[in-house]
Order: sequence, then structure tokens, then C-alpha cells
Amino acid sequence: MTQPEAKINDDNGKKIMNLDLLAWVHTDKLIKSWIIATISEEALGTVVGITISNDVWNALANAYSQNSQAREFELLFKLQDKKKDSTPLYVYLAEFKSTYDQLNIIEKPVPDPNKEFWLLSGLGP
Repeated sequence: MTQPEAKINDDNGKKIMNLDLLAWVHTDKLIKSWIIATISEEALGTVVGITISNDVWNALANAYSQNSQAREFELLFKLQDKKKDSTPLYVYLAEFKSTYDQLNIIEKPVPDPNKEFWLLSGLGP
């Protein structure tokens, strides 16, 4: 749905405020808040500064497109490079699982032996 004009002509041809715009802005903010509330912190960086819900949606669609080989490589690198270091184990495991799940979402699952190797390698000595 496209944004209505801010001003419209009344029956006398005089410019008046378009009340449809107020309803549209309210609805758009609601939709944007629903989208923002359901995305990961990582994905939030993709949409910072975008004001219209449709633009937020399109930015996320482009960033997480199933056809995005760059996204696949980014996630694979993240899995391979993940280190526990001083991070609590439950946080390390949750972050690893989140990245693994994102690969599944874009239909690029990682074979279990690779996943297990990268998970254990990240634990360190």
C-alpha cells in the first residue's frame, strides 16, 4: 500500500489535510513495530534508519534472500569462526544454534559432521 498524499482538494478545490494519511501512518508504524519485534538483534542492524514498514520488509527480504550466496558465506564463516572464549557456554551454544538455524531458513543446511566439528572447535583447548 502506498503512502497517501498529505494534502487533498476538498469539494471547493481548497487544499486540506488528508485524514487517510493519518490512518496510514498509524497503521504503518504498527506494522513496522511488529516486524522489528520479531527480528533478531543481528537483523535489526539491517533496518536501522528505515522509516516505512514496506521498506523495512524489502530490506530484510534482500538481506536474507534465499538466493543470496553472500549471506550463505557470511553465515558459514560465522559458524566456522565462532569461539567460546570467555562467553558463557549457554550464550555460545545459543549463538551457534541461531546461526545454524539461519542457514536452514535460507535452505542451506550444514551437514551434521561439519556442524559438530565447528561447534567443538570453537570451544578451544
